[in-house]
Amino acid sequence: MPRLDRTGRFLINPVQRFGASLGRFRFLVFDLVQGHAGTFDLPAPAQQDASFTGESQLPAVSLTGPPGELRATVGVAGSVMVARVLEPSAFDTTMLTARIRTVDADHDRVLSVDADGNGLRLWDLRTHRMLAAVRPSRPLAALYAAFSPDGTRVLTTPADGSTVLVWEVGADSLRERDRIDLPRPPDIDPTDPDPRSGRSPAWVDVTFDGPDHVVISALSYVERWDLVQGREVGTAYRPRAQEPTEVSIAAAGTWAVARPGHGQAAVRTPAGTSDVVIWDFDEGREVDSLNVGGSDAVKQLGFDPMGRLLAVLTYDGAVRIWDMDKPGKDKWLKPLTYRGVQWLSAFSSQSTLSTQSTQNEYTAWDVSGGTERYHFTPGYGATADLTADGASMGLVDGSDGYVLALDPERWLHKLCAVAGRGLTAGEKALTPSGSRTDQVCD
Repeated sequence: MPRLDRTGRFLINPVQRFGASLGRFRFLVFDLVQGHAGTFDLPAPAQQDASFTGESQLPAVSLTGPPGELRATVGVAGSVMVARVLEPSAFDTTMLTARIRTVDADHDRVLSVDADGNGLRLWDLRTHRMLAAVRPSRPLAALYAAFSPDGTRVLTTPADGSTVLVWEVGADSLRERDRIDLPRPPDIDPTDPDPRSGRSPAWVDVTFDGPDHVVISALSYVERWDLVQGREVGTAYRPRAQEPTEVSIAAAGTWAVARPGHGQAAVRTPAGTSDVVIWDFDEGREVDSLNVGGSDAVKQLGFDPMGRLLAVLTYDGAVRIWDMDKPGKDKWLKPLTYRGVQWLSAFSSQSTLSTQSTQNEYTAWDVSGGTERYHFTPGYGATADLTADGASMGLVDGSDGYVLALDPERWLHKLCAVAGRGLTAGEKALTPSGSRTDQVCD
């Protein structure tokens, strides 16, 4: 339980709560008199996380001092240290308490939804300056927003699950310009499990097909929307389900991603959870299909920027690549991995795919060779986005936000400069397979 310090003024969150960085404890401190929230973090005794190991060494924490000079005395693994609790900025507090945050790395911005869903804020990722704050026409859900490739628009999903809001993004402004009312099967409540199947409706998925077109999937329907004209274009995908229970299952198991530059979408179908069809909106029909095989369902899909390669992630953590232009029926490339992947990140190019592992390692893969290029751990609980060229990552980790350069050689140079020596045998064992560790720091 949260507890007060001995003065009764400061409330500290449960010490069992681990922060977003592996191997660190992070605490949230509230000043009950002035209403300020502050944070401090400190190294944990070991580079491990209790949620993975099942172990914890809870530190003793004591708070003292006025708000401007608040200090925390902390005991960890036989050591006692004093940490200053800094008064947080508006960015710090918002990033910690927001309902959800979405990073736009190409334009150095962060969009946050207030905890109650009634506020939308745009931030500068580098300076942490708030650029705009608006009240949406309806409360927003805890779902990631979708920025257009040129950064001039962003789409958000309200908590009602049946609409999408279109926002115009300026240098320091946000303006709600349109509302897309989503079609849905009859007698389906988008906010609650359906009693006929016991399944919850699928999330509203939004992916851009260029700066002016977007593909939206919700409640088993997939439509393509022209944001300039403010109307649906082409023929929407609708499953063949007829019986009420089948309709309910379809509403929970159907979602899609846009195929860039082709006016198409890859749709994960409910009929077989390992089946994916390619839907053409102009032709109004399925033009291709693939079966992932195995017993695990498709968890996530993602296209490369040219719309040729389709990455498929299954719930067992395997990642495979389907080459749309490869001749013949078997269009699968060499599997990247058979297990261990939690989420697909993005294609930074047609030859490089990024993934996030179950232990939160960020990995860049060479798709053509099926080999790993490099990996690192950005932090637990972080929200991130890649730039279109894959050169950097915009990252919000806990209350902090920054831009991380994805240049292995640059970071290796920094490592060697700090270490002043070569890698040990144990350190070499941690490098990706195929690394030329003999020449590191020579």
